[in-house]
Amino acid sequence: MEVTASYTARVERGERFWLVTVPEIGHTTQARTLREVEPMARDLIAVMEQVKPESFQLVTQVVFPASARVHWDRATHLRAAAAATQAEAAAEARVAARELAEMGLTVRDIGAVIGVSFQRAQQMLADSPGPRRSTAHPTKESAMIAARGAVKDSPADLLEKPRRGKPAAAG
Repeated sequence: MEVTASYTARVERGERFWLVTVPEIGHTTQARTLREVEPMARDLIAVMEQVKPESFQLVTQVVFPASARVHWDRATHLRAAAAATQAEAAAEARVAARELAEMGLTVRDIGAVIGVSFQRAQQMLADSPGPRRSTAHPTKESAMIAARGAVKDSPADLLEKPRRGKPAAAG
């Protein structure tokens, strides 16, 4: 089994160029852009160690200036906090949608109340725990029954009623 050599290119910004130091060989080169760092480091190692540029592994470490590192670390922390807060807000919105559905609101009404499209409200309900609610609109008959204030027929009775000129099924 062949062991591949590994080198580290430590990269710091100088006044005009990127300074590329390879501690394993104790030499430095420079690059105008970060894109040039790896080829320049490989060429340096190949010349100094008399090996092919593709014959070894190269790890590049860009060194942040201390002040930039503080800001970068803070930005990373704030992004993580924002993602956690956004996830919590989404969970609360799903709970609100579920409670509205349990009160009997339609998906369109839920969307209007919480300020999202009815399609998004339907997704929120699908993503939230709890019993699924039909998204179908009420039929004219069920709306009329609800308007009368009392359900006089069971859903099975409604199915057996004749509809617009069709004779009732014999049973």
